Amino acid sequence: MRTQYQGMGYKSNNHLALLKKAFPSDKLDTIEDYVDLFLRIRGAKFQKYFIDFCLLCRSRGFNYNSCQIRELILDRLLYGDYKIFKLKKINEIDEMTGEEFEVFLARFFFNRCGYLVDLTKRSHDKGSDLIVQINGIRTVIQAKRRKQHIGIKAVQEVYAAMGYYGTDKAMVVISSRFSKPAKKFAERLNVELWDRQFLMQQLKAYNFQI
Repeated sequence: MRTQYQGMGYKSNNHLALLKKAFPSDKLDTIEDYVDLFLRIRGAKFQKYFIDFCLLCRSRGFNYNSCQIRELILDRLLYGDYKIFKLKKINEIDEMTGEEFEVFLARFFFNRCGYLVDLTKRSHDKGSDLIVQINGIRTVIQAKRRKQHIGIKAVQEVYAAMGYYGTDKAMVVISSRFSKPAKKFAERLNVELWDRQFLMQQLKAYNFQI
């Protein structure tokens, strides 16, 4: 199954010099070696350093464009063995960053549910964090790793994103609870909601490391 990955949209944060120090040229031979070390160092927070990492790869003589490097990164994130994505209990999600939660969900939908997965652009994401597709049906997903109850705004944003990205469905997946107004509004707009309890049920149903 082919994976997909959309651009990040991050501007350089001047981390190139730091990355060069962390990547010894005499010990790394392939672009895959660089990607593996990059993800071990930066984990799911790689998006912040993506442009500088591409510049690093080019400075080391790798003839890969940014789209090809993104594909390699997503392949490793979806298939790789990363401790942050191995849950013993649902509470460990609370320790994730928002970005890690998005990648966690991408791994779940891809590895366990068989979806094609897009992580959307980090800037101007239009209320979308993931776009998943199976059997020709595309669903835009907004993921929120929060402790607070999630209100109507998240439903409004993902519903608007459904129109922007031209998907068939819209969904909000959170690590907490939805407010009553959010539930009523989502029902009216036919937006699917996954709260903490339902997410846990789905993870258990698919035996996803919990």
